[in-house]
Amino acid sequence: EAMTAAIARHGGRVDRFIGDAVVAVFFAPAQDAGASSAVAAALEMNAATSEINSRRLAAGTFPYRIGIGVATGDLMTGSLSGARRRDYIVIGEARRRAEGLENRSKSGRHTRI
Repeated sequence: EAMTAAIARHGGRVDRFIGDAVVAVFFAPAQDAGASSAVAAALEMNAATSEINSRRLAAGTFPYRIGIGVATGDLMTGSLSGARRRDYIVIGEARRRAEGLENRSKSGRHTRI
């Protein structure tokens, strides 16, 4: 909830959940505007994670860490549907780069963005 709220507050749209990951897209007329919104959401997600971890530690449960990948570029979006299912999809090189950066962010030492 904290992550999806941060994404929505900065104009992003959740594409899907994959395991514990959230894939989101930020549409903008210019790439810089979308990137700024995505980075603002990422910073808010990091702050929310710190707050959640403080509560978890106070309750005696383990903290967790997140990693975030942000990339810009052209994407193809649309809906795929069948008789019993409808999915919104986002595909393209920028999405693949963002997913790769998210994977690499796990070895980060500071923001993990």
